[in-house]
Amino acid sequence: MKFQKAAFITLALLSAGTAQARDASLLFQFGLDVGGDQLFQATYTNGDTVKIDAGDMFQIGMGTTFQTMPEHYPDLETQLSVGYKFDAANATNGDITWQRFPIEALQFYTIPAWRFGGGLTYHLNPSLQGSGVAAGVDVNFDNTLGVIVEVDYVMGKAYIGGRITRIDYTVSNTNVSASGNSIGVTFGYRL
Repeated sequence: MKFQKAAFITLALLSAGTAQARDASLLFQFGLDVGGDQLFQATYTNGDTVKIDAGDMFQIGMGTTFQTMPEHYPDLETQLSVGYKFDAANATNGDITWQRFPIEALQFYTIPAWRFGGGLTYHLNPSLQGSGVAAGVDVNFDNTLGVIVEVDYVMGKAYIGGRITRIDYTVSNTNVSASGNSIGVTFGYRL
């Protein structure tokens, strides 16, 4: 329920923030990140090992981009987005899923074919959940704030870039934390 409220508020802010902006574009993005502390490791019956790190793995999202102050600073671009970031270890007798819901606000300086920027990411409801033989795995983490630095190569409406994320996850109601620091690649398309 907390996620639904936060997502609704975020989407309302995205809409309000771009209502007056010129050159606002709907944005879809996909990313692949690696890094962070190890959260889980298992060995399959064939001897193969699988692990999940706190900074891993896939991220999908949508949002908007717009010129921040087109009259005075036409080279500044704001990007606001909401997404889903996850990794999983799947087997026939059980699964482990590491998931969180990032809300991001990034500011970019643009030059022809490039964007350089950074900003904040807020991860809602981070959790490590198991099913089947891994049903005992049920770890919830506090919502947490991190920072992102990103550089993108722009090709018309599409872009490909690299990003570094610094973030730490704390297990709810404890002092136990894990680094979710990661490096990754991101792909985006603006309508």
